[in-house]
Amino acid sequence: MDTEEREQHKLRLIKTILASSGYKETELLSIYAFYLSSAPDTLYNISYYTDRIDDFIKRVNDLPKKVKWFDSIFNKIKSEIDSHPLKDKFIFIFDDLFIYTTSTFEIRKENVDVFRLDLVTPNKFSLRMTIKEFEIDFLFEYPSEKYKDIDILINSIKETILKYYPLPKES
Repeated sequence: MDTEEREQHKLRLIKTILASSGYKETELLSIYAFYLSSAPDTLYNISYYTDRIDDFIKRVNDLPKKVKWFDSIFNKIKSEIDSHPLKDKFIFIFDDLFIYTTSTFEIRKENVDVFRLDLVTPNKFSLRMTIKEFEIDFLFEYPSEKYKDIDILINSIKETILKYYPLPKES
C-alpha cells in the first residue's frame, strides 16, 4: 500500500467513525488497525492488520464449528469405546488442545499458549489416542493421504482400539 492508498484508507476509516452510530465487526476491527497504525512504529503495517481482519473473524467462527464437527466424529466412535472394558482409560486428544474421555471434554491448559488460532480450519484436525497407564500414542491426521474419507478414519480408530486392546473372548 503506497502513501496515497494509505491516506485514502485512513480517510475512509475516519469517515466511518464519524458517520456511524454502530459498526459492523469488520469496520470496528479496521478502525482498530487504524488506531494501531497511527503509532510511528506500526505505520506501514496498516494493510497487514486490515487484510487479516476477515481471516481473523473466519478463524474465530471456525473454531466452534471444528469442535462441533469433532464431537460428531467422537460420537460415532463412542459406542465402540463404551462397550470396551478399558473405556475409562482411553483418552482422545484433538489438535493437542482438546481432551475427550468417555465422560468429559476438557482443554489442555498447558497447551493453550502454543495453540495457533490462525491455523484453525473446521475440517482438519489431528487426533492422538492414548491409554492412561500404557502411554501408547496413536496419531491420526485428517485429511491425509491415508484418510481422505472421514468414514475410513473412524473405522481405523475403531480397528486400532480393538487391535491393541482387544475385547476379552467370551467363554
